[in-house]
Amino acid sequence: MEKPIYVTVDVGSYQDNLVKRVSEDYKSKTFGELLEHLTNNGPDELNELGYNANEKAVAEILGHRLSEANRNPGNVNIYAISNTEPPEEIHVSLSDIVSDYNTRIIKYDTELGEGGEELKYQRMDFLVVENASGGLKWQAYKV
Repeated sequence: MEKPIYVTVDVGSYQDNLVKRVSEDYKSKTFGELLEHLTNNGPDELNELGYNANEKAVAEILGHRLSEANRNPGNVNIYAISNTEPPEEIHVSLSDIVSDYNTRIIKYDTELGEGGEELKYQRMDFLVVENASGGLKWQAYKV
């Protein structure tokens, strides 16, 4: 089985972030398709448990923001967080293809498993925020 990609979404106005595992198939899809998948709060083949109550609230906010971005693209900013240090916010569109940004946004990390073995995984991070009145950009992503 292929290694899943961990996708994290920060909606900027809520304490919790969404974290969901997705298949590598999402690299060939649009950011809209990828982020829309994260609004599905139930279990699936890569996520045994559905979202908890806080995550469901964040998924609902994300769903509203994606709907607004489809209706009025200028009202919502979608940023993929770069894999550079320090990280940068890369503005993306819902219609952009994820694979066009792979080398800039996919991070490769490791963590220790239960038996002490090193587990490698891929990660993508996003910030999805409403456009502030007056044009000031939201500065929420800090490492």
